[in-house]
Amino acid sequence: MIPILSTLWCWSVGLLVFGALAAAVLLAALTLPMRVYDPFLKWACRALLSVCFVRVRVVGSVQSGTLPCLFLGNHVNILDPIVYGGYLPGIVRGVELASHFRWPLYGWVIRRIGNVPIVQRYHRGFRKSYGLAQERLRQGVSVVVLPEGHRTRDGRLLPFARAPFAFAREAGVPVVPVALFGAYRVSRKGSLRIQPGTVELRIGSPISVSEARCLDADALRTRVRLAIEALLGESATPAESPGGHANAGSARGRVCRPSIHGQ
Repeated sequence: MIPILSTLWCWSVGLLVFGALAAAVLLAALTLPMRVYDPFLKWACRALLSVCFVRVRVVGSVQSGTLPCLFLGNHVNILDPIVYGGYLPGIVRGVELASHFRWPLYGWVIRRIGNVPIVQRYHRGFRKSYGLAQERLRQGVSVVVLPEGHRTRDGRLLPFARAPFAFAREAGVPVVPVALFGAYRVSRKGSLRIQPGTVELRIGSPISVSEARCLDADALRTRVRLAIEALLGESATPAESPGGHANAGSARGRVCRPSIHGQ
């Protein structure tokens, strides 16, 4: 009965709170500079999660000198963008499916605050989207990319697309693996149920610009996936344990030394 009541609460009261907060964020974004309204945006994300009885615990940190950076994380449920937006350090914007930008209110908000639309099926779309993401980085804004591209159906990591890692090599900022642990118990794809729980936002060690550039896109993809698997796998339940790499422990990617001209 409790899961049913919590789900009803989230989809009724939660949606009302979301509407009010989204309208307030949109108004702030229309009238104030990003650095002025961004603390309110983070507060709004956290407030919405609290209304849904979702607690977030941040494990790990990012040194201020690492920002802006490119965060690469797993994708579990519809609350992921709110968790990342509310709890990752600094000003953060996400890369989202272009179709999300056509949604009423939510689409208006993410467009105005500067999220980056992406069309997965077209190579030109990738180039344009990552060009916009690069512009955000030049503005001092960190960018979140979810390389699975879709929400998991069973709590396990899906295959990672290659394009985000080709971009990561050239972005000129550190790459920081992050993982959401516990999110699958709160909400999952294919179910309307949202239940109270704690989500851990686990922040991994950054990969420097020189380290990223001395790996090719495939090797960097392997390295980031292994890092996210490690963040998830230390105390993961079978449903959340990452899979798909029987020999993941040895697949570390090639090791190289940055040239004396590398940044």
